[in-house]
Amino acid sequence: SYLIVGWLFIWLAGGWYIFVINGGWVELNPANGLKGVGSYILWGTLQELLFLSYFNTRIRKGFSSPLLSALLTAMIFSIFHLRAYALMFLCFGVGIIWALIFQAAPNLMLLGIAHGISAGFGATFVVKGMTMFKLKMSVGPFH
Repeated sequence: SYLIVGWLFIWLAGGWYIFVINGGWVELNPANGLKGVGSYILWGTLQELLFLSYFNTRIRKGFSSPLLSALLTAMIFSIFHLRAYALMFLCFGVGIIWALIFQAAPNLMLLGIAHGISAGFGATFVVKGMTMFKLKMSVGPFH
């Protein structure tokens, strides 16, 4: 239920900012989103292998609390995205959720696919009709 409330808040606040405050609109670009999903599934799976399978597993052995180990794993995951500050905050929140999911059901392929879908999902929506502030949301060897 917290996840649903969080997504609802993001949609309402984002809609208010785009439509009401700035008079913009959102256009769908499914081809761009599919391209992002396709390229990010492999890269996302490699990241999950490092952060969940390696770091989370070792941190979990040192702490009895699953939530504490998930928080520490998410902190490491977000630090690796340090040069992209907005992405860093997003990675911290998602990192907690994915670490908890991995602790309950360790499936790297499924989490890699989820990583790819979430990375490509944002590329599906293009905001038009307003001046956007520039956010650096890319890290890694190809950016």
